[in-house]
Amino acid sequence: MLEYEPKIVIAFAETLTGNKDILEWLTKNGYPELAALSICMRGNNEGFEWLMANGYPHLGAFDRAADNNVDALLWLVRHDYKIYAILAEACNKKPQAINYLRENDLQALMHVVNNFNIHRESMIFNPYKKPF
Repeated sequence: MLEYEPKIVIAFAETLTGNKDILEWLTKNGYPELAALSICMRGNNEGFEWLMANGYPHLGAFDRAADNNVDALLWLVRHDYKIYAILAEACNKKPQAINYLRENDLQALMHVVNNFNIHRESMIFNPYKKPF
């Protein structure tokens, strides 16, 4: 995520709470991978498939790691995507990862963590409701 300007990361974070206007803006303004990641993180497997098919396996692994998938987390570490591994751990409320983001003044990434957890905590499982 550090490869993006903080304002883009913050825009991405806003899509995690359902802001479809920003999602559309990301898609039309050169950040389709972030739009796909948002869709993926909000529960739609099509976003994951798009990431994997279009050269963004690290974002797909981040999505899975943010959902406590240990294999995905290990993949991020093994392939030197340290910040994505830390971000995933922060999404999983690991104190050491949250402290790392705070101590390194990565406020935009903390916004991602906060919005992802707001979304995750507001979800009510409904097998008949289509995601996003």
